[in-house]
Amino acid sequence: MPFNSDLDSAIFAAALREAEYIRKCVTIDGAINMVPVLDLGKDAFVRPYFSVYASIGLDVAALLVKGHDRQRALEYVQLSDSFYSWYVSHMNPDGSIDDFTKGTLATPKPSGDADSEDAYAGIFLYGAYVHLKVTQQIDQKTAEGFLKRVEPHLRKAANLIVSLQAHDGLTIAKKNYPIQYLMDNLEAYAGLIALQRLGLFGFEQYAGRIATAVNRNLWLEKKYYAWARDPRNGVTSSGWIKWYPDKLANTWATYFSFIPPERKAVLYSALKAEFSDPASAYSTLGPEVVYLAVASLAQRDTPTADGYMREILKHQDQEGGFRDLHGYTHISGWFITAAGLRLAWNDLAEIIFT
Repeated sequence: MPFNSDLDSAIFAAALREAEYIRKCVTIDGAINMVPVLDLGKDAFVRPYFSVYASIGLDVAALLVKGHDRQRALEYVQLSDSFYSWYVSHMNPDGSIDDFTKGTLATPKPSGDADSEDAYAGIFLYGAYVHLKVTQQIDQKTAEGFLKRVEPHLRKAANLIVSLQAHDGLTIAKKNYPIQYLMDNLEAYAGLIALQRLGLFGFEQYAGRIATAVNRNLWLEKKYYAWARDPRNGVTSSGWIKWYPDKLANTWATYFSFIPPERKAVLYSALKAEFSDPASAYSTLGPEVVYLAVASLAQRDTPTADGYMREILKHQDQEGGFRDLHGYTHISGWFITAAGLRLAWNDLAEIIFT
């Protein structure tokens, strides 16, 4: 793809390094481990929720290279396709999925639990949608086969989200943990809307209920969203002190079209003012600065996004990954997504933002 600046070239090269880094994290059966697979005897560290974000990175990388390296693009979408095959084959009957953090990388075993059910299901649906939309641009026959193969599992995951939706419209994290999280509900919404965009109808009303409930029940007079709510008593958890979950949850809110523009403007202005210096932001947040870069791109504030991206590039390892924060693959996926939005907005924004 043509580059307009040295920064464009650097971002593109860095995105491909991260895609290759994710490739190193793929297990022999298609799962995506949190870190590179260097020794099959090592403990398994597969958390499907984070793996989806890594797979999204592979798909975005495929979109970036398809014009000049179709073989590499095919390889990336195949890795992502194999991951979704692994995912659906390991789903529980109710549409949930466990973390696979027992056993070894040669034979990962389920832990019997996961951090959440609503967010895992939502990001699975959303990731599958991104995968299909990218694959359609590279190999239409493979895309058709993918949708046919996973459709029953998509509906199962969507039904799980519906089963977790409380009377107020927000979803609870899981059946045995009835707390409503802003970040989880954003992902559940994205997943249900993704189904509509895939032509799988019947769930859009539930997505609408989430959108209404987020704006009605979580927006506070303090001009930010609460990051959690207890549906049993309506008590919210909120603040603007900690990055996680306070500010990070509100950063994510700026990505979504159902958040009123005036609220997104308030949130983004506060984030931009607090993290105006990219170097200082990185010293505080590490590579999670990438979430701010995506927020800037979502608001079409490219100069600010460029500042964050330049700073992130300073900390990328030559072999991919970010040496000062574990090197977890979901951060690689987010970086590639930010790079894709920066370099190919017209091709990607409509897919990524819901």
